[in-house]
Amino acid sequence: MIRRGNQLSRDLISRYFNDVSRPFLKKLRELLPDLSEEEMYWRFHFLLGAHYYTLSNPGRITVLSEGRVDPTDAEMSLTYLVPFFAAAFRAEPARAAMVFAGG
Repeated sequence: MIRRGNQLSRDLISRYFNDVSRPFLKKLRELLPDLSEEEMYWRFHFLLGAHYYTLSNPGRITVLSEGRVDPTDAEMSLTYLVPFFAAAFRAEPARAAMVFAGG
């Protein structure tokens, strides 16, 4: 049976990335013990989303930036992704931020 689109993507991600993700999450938990498990999973989910989107649709940002940004340049992509997510994982928990913002 041939799987299409989203189902194929989910199957490939599950098959090839779940085993890698678990030790990565475990290490993040060690490095960031003040984050709740829920918070860690959400942040990791957003990291994966950005990663997958960058890989699956690199032309979108190139079109929007009128060619100034090329996510197929892996080194340049990492130059921006790594500090962005380092800051995201160090940010205060979302619920605390919502309370602070009056939400």
